[in-house]
Order: sequence, then structure tokens, then C-alpha cells
Amino acid sequence: MIRPLVLTITGAAIGLAAVLPLARTQIEAVTADVGVQVSPVPGQSGSASGSTQVTATGPTIGTRYGPVQVKVTVTGTKLTAATAVQLPDGDGESRQISAAAGPRLDAAAVAAQDAGIDTVSGASYTSAGYRRSLQAALDMARSAATP
Repeated sequence: MIRPLVLTITGAAIGLAAVLPLARTQIEAVTADVGVQVSPVPGQSGSASGSTQVTATGPTIGTRYGPVQVKVTVTGTKLTAATAVQLPDGDGESRQISAAAGPRLDAAAVAAQDAGIDTVSGASYTSAGYRRSLQAALDMARSAATP
């Protein structure tokens, strides 16, 4: 009785070990074409009032289907805009998926105020690359906005 149980548990563990690496999202490359621009918000004065506007562009994240890059605008401490600068467009299907996923990811980022956004169904690689570039852009923007 114990032997079949041990074999079942061992088989399940081996099967799980074989499947887990396939379940992880692949990110192939990161290139460092990033930038930060800091400027005062017109009509406001003093950084204590949160008047600094920072625009930062995250790194380009190479995914299985193409590059993903995000630009953010942070005013004070609030994420006021997120825009996908690059999304996969190597073929018609990638362009179609990116056209649907990009605006959803942009809106989700602003609503969440961070990179903890859900994956867009059918665009898991793009979503993972977006989150990574978004997080890097937010880190740069927020560190540049802090005196």
C-alpha cells in the first residue's frame, strides 16, 4: 500500500518538475535605452506641493513575439500616464494582439498606480514585458521626483 503511494507521489513530483519551467513567462532580452525628463508643472510652484512632473521611459524588454517598452509620466507621486512605446508587431497577429492589449495595459497601470497589473488574456508575453518595463520606468520616475 505504501509503495503505490510513493510511486504516485514521485511520479507527480517528476511531472510537476517537467511542467513548471514551461509555465514561466520567457523574457529574452533587455536593452538599456531608457531616459528620464524632469520638469515643473505649469501653474504650480514648489516641490512640496507635488508639482514636479517626471517622464521616464523604461527599458525595451525583448519577448518571444517582439519588443515591449513603456513610458510613464508621474506628477508628484501619482502615475498620471502610461504609454506603450513599443509592442510586438512582427506579423499581423502580433499587431492585432498589441492593438487590443496596449490600451488595456496603459489604463490598468494608471488605475493601479503601479506595475501590479493583470495579464491581458491572449497577450501573456506582452503583458509580462510591459510589467517589467513599467516597473523600471516607475522606479526611475519616482527616484528622480524625490529630492
